[in-house]
Amino acid sequence: MTAAALGTLPSEKWSALMEGDSFQRANALYVRRSVRLQQGDWEGAEELRKQAEQFALEAPGRQMFTTSIFIELTAHTLARDLVGTKQIIDRIEPLARKFEGWAPWKMLAQAELERIRGNLVAARGLYEKCVGTDVSSFGRVQAWWPTAASGYVETLVELGHYDEARAFGLAGIDFCKERDIRVPSHGISRALAIAEARLGDYRAAAERLEAVIAEQQQHAITGLQLGASYEARARIAIWAGDREALAQFGRLTATEYRYGRNSPLGARYERLMNEAGRAAAGRLPNLAEFSSTTRVEFQSDKHGGNHALGAMLAMQGTTTLVERAARALEMLCSEQTASGGQLYALRPGEGPELLASQAVSPNDELATFLSEHVERTLNAWTTIVDVPNVEHAMTTALAERFGVTHAPVFLIDEHRKPVALALLFGTTGPSEPPYGLAAALGPYLVGEAKEGESTP
Repeated sequence: MTAAALGTLPSEKWSALMEGDSFQRANALYVRRSVRLQQGDWEGAEELRKQAEQFALEAPGRQMFTTSIFIELTAHTLARDLVGTKQIIDRIEPLARKFEGWAPWKMLAQAELERIRGNLVAARGLYEKCVGTDVSSFGRVQAWWPTAASGYVETLVELGHYDEARAFGLAGIDFCKERDIRVPSHGISRALAIAEARLGDYRAAAERLEAVIAEQQQHAITGLQLGASYEARARIAIWAGDREALAQFGRLTATEYRYGRNSPLGARYERLMNEAGRAAAGRLPNLAEFSSTTRVEFQSDKHGGNHALGAMLAMQGTTTLVERAARALEMLCSEQTASGGQLYALRPGEGPELLASQAVSPNDELATFLSEHVERTLNAWTTIVDVPNVEHAMTTALAERFGVTHAPVFLIDEHRKPVALALLFGTTGPSEPPYGLAAALGPYLVGEAKEGESTP
């Protein structure tokens, strides 16, 4: 299990031995999945997840261990994989209901999910429940503490509270040193280095990260963990205008992330490439350039298009529900070649709430029409297989009365529950509903617009 946490491939051999025991087989598959995640092979990891879930349903009794959940959570959050993080929460919830010790892990996972969604204020509150706000409230060391502390520092950085992030990060590192916590504290050091760089102390940030990288290499750590350190060092090189360091650490990042081209990890690397390009700091290699240098054959690239990847890229940098709704609407308009559109939040017991509008003015009569017809459509919806069917009469009325030129598009969350509705105007693209894109965008639209957020 330790090898899987570090992303080392030999742990697959040990998990293969565990598969011979019916009380450990599902968890052995999850361990193998952890390795694939740590190496960035999302497609291989997804196949193993399906196998593990199927075997767990057929197993003669409860599986013996569940510790791979911790490793999987770390991998999904490092890659900023929203759907994968939500799947981990779904596995933690029944354990948290039975065992008190799982409650902090559930809170941590929820904090990570909110940070990935861009709900930074909510994430900060959850992290603070896990780790406190300063050294006086750190309490006893728990297995989840270093992960929560690093997430908290990252959240403070994303909120622009660089001084707070540095102060907490330094206190967290000292706390770990006093207790001889080394490798698990690497995430805190990475986040602290980013805070230092944001404050203009590029030298201290670079030295801190290079010390982490040296220790990771000493422990033969590979994949996501090492790649995240390389990526942070490359990003600091961008801010410092250090083209030589960017070329070195950018290429090292690509080497560790190369299995994840069509995954959330690929989106993370794409963000680094874009940042380097905007800063005119130099060109970074594409992950495709490393396909012939793999250490082990992972089948990750059977298809080129990936709605989840596109959605993740589009949501990078957003911090509010309204911002994410605007990005989602822009993607849908582009996909269906629409000249404009509107996107509404759907919440139980409430009428549709307009979150975003593009080239179309708000219309009170349209809002009233939707309140009447959408609620009826959702009430009649009973299947968990497909999104709601829209009555032909509703589509016709929207077209004739309001100029909507495409059937309403329901956006669904990871449980296939409708969370938003998009209306598109002036479409000239495909008439088929964009189910794949709607499913990829839906999980980013869970939640409510906070007080102070401006809506159309």
